Amino acid sequence: MRESTMAVQGMLVLQLMLVVVVLVSTAIAAPTTVALKEHNCMQRCGNVIIPYPFGVEENCSLDEHYLITCNESKPYYGNMPILNISYEDAELRVMKLIARDCYNQSGSPLSNNSDTKLTLPKFSISNTKNKFTAVGCDTLGTIKVSRNNDSATTGCTSRCSNSSYVDDGICSGIGCCQSSIPRGVGNNYISLDSYKNHTDVWDFNPCSYAFVVEEGAFTFSKSYLRDFNEERLPMVIDWAVGNMTCQNAKTSKASYACGDNSDCYDRKNGLGYTCKCWNGYQGNPYLSDGCQEINECDDSNLNKCEHKNKCENKPLGNYTCHCPKGYHGDGRSDGEGCTANRFLIIQIVIGKYLC
Repeated sequence: MRESTMAVQGMLVLQLMLVVVVLVSTAIAAPTTVALKEHNCMQRCGNVIIPYPFGVEENCSLDEHYLITCNESKPYYGNMPILNISYEDAELRVMKLIARDCYNQSGSPLSNNSDTKLTLPKFSISNTKNKFTAVGCDTLGTIKVSRNNDSATTGCTSRCSNSSYVDDGICSGIGCCQSSIPRGVGNNYISLDSYKNHTDVWDFNPCSYAFVVEEGAFTFSKSYLRDFNEERLPMVIDWAVGNMTCQNAKTSKASYACGDNSDCYDRKNGLGYTCKCWNGYQGNPYLSDGCQEINECDDSNLNKCEHKNKCENKPLGNYTCHCPKGYHGDGRSDGEGCTANRFLIIQIVIGKYLC
């Protein structure tokens, strides 16, 4: 009797453990589109789409690092307004504050001077889509990326005694200079220094400015030396999921973030990985049912069939073109096309003469 009771208790414990495992797996693995709808997850804030793994509520995002604040129909990541979130490119476009360093005519610093700091514990400033930029004629701008005991610093300097040396419309290194961004995740510090507190150039350049800006989103003007009124400029942040390589992530199905019909790619800028739908599929790869097969036959721009009504969709993003009755060939506009059968040609010729 005692052995029977212990056996039953053992079975109950085992069942309880299985239930816990299932619940944990469900909470961590890629959710379904239906699950997000059941939680009433906000999919848009203003004009910006909020795709998973990001979300406005905790139960609608992967974890706290992907939480978005929606304030008066305006999305924010931290204190940065969001322009766009892309799961295809694993990028977050935000508006980042500009650092400034201004002086009065006697060389005393003004009270509104500010360096900028950005803490990104999991994400990183894109080193391929941004440029570090400094504006001024008595200017040393630097950007430092630090994590734990490791750090990397870069920057540029610009000095000019008068504005005649400055080229308008381009960041040539005089009046405006640029450098690349250090790779990696961590704290980002942008700072400014002046050699002579702008005393020698104050009449045309009382301030220095430094910022990270999306490449192609900033065009320098000589007028910025006198007055640069922008407070924020667009910047691209690289994001990823997890903190391990794809090879290791795939061995843990409970925490693997990529959905069906997708694959994972090691992150190039920091730890973690990103997910992408297989070729021939489209959608959000971070949802278990997010990657749906593309039907090339539904869109004439996606197939090369000579006769659009003779397109047959195939699995795994493929399709086959057919020829009308009485014709042969591969049916493709970039291939053999469709050629009339010999018997059809004879019929056409005979019909011509009979007429």
